[in-house]
Amino acid sequence: MRAFNELGVPASYREINDIISPRGKIGGAAQARRRGFVLHHTTMAHSMDVELLPRLIRLGRERLAERGVRSAEKSVSPLSWFTSLSCDEVARKLHTYFTREFNASDAEVSRAELEMARRLVESKYSTVDWINRLP
Repeated sequence: MRAFNELGVPASYREINDIISPRGKIGGAAQARRRGFVLHHTTMAHSMDVELLPRLIRLGRERLAERGVRSAEKSVSPLSWFTSLSCDEVARKLHTYFTREFNASDAEVSRAELEMARRLVESKYSTVDWINRLP
């Protein structure tokens, strides 16, 4: 939240996975932990047609799963409401913040890692069963 605050965005955290502003939800996060690995992702709205959103998501429609959809029912407040920075500029600023705060550094993905990922895509993530599965 401090990274957003440094950008002038009045962001705060709301359990279990929301990044919010006084005007609504900025983004949400999810995490999976398996076999000693962590996969974490965050989705943020930078700029969007907030009136179009209810027609694109499942608000008020039958849920496919108890989890995951509920947070979409909250009003959305894109980052562009609070900063004039472009999406790329916000991404660069967040990258700089995380690098500084967590003593992180950029690294290249090795050829072996890319090959393992390619095989996993072929054997799992591009299969019809995976693509059509419901949460």
